[in-house]
Amino acid sequence: MTVLRLLALLPDAAEQPSYIAFLAVGSAIGLIILWSRRIEICDYIATNRSPRGSYVGWTSLRFLLMFLFLIMATASSFSLM
Repeated sequence: MTVLRLLALLPDAAEQPSYIAFLAVGSAIGLIILWSRRIEICDYIATNRSPRGSYVGWTSLRFLLMFLFLIMATASSFSLM
């Protein structure tokens, strides 16, 4: 069973606090794992760093115009009413 199905079995008054507690515990566990492996993560990042100039295309005018167009197209598809 998924967590949402288990939480749905709870009374309405306990459903949201239980969901928030589940998220808090899961986030705490994730942060503890990241903190305990921080040296390995830093070593991995240092070893696998991209060469200089790899992301020059992200600053090109063509890319920025396409990005702006896609943001405007996405925003126009939402309705505020």
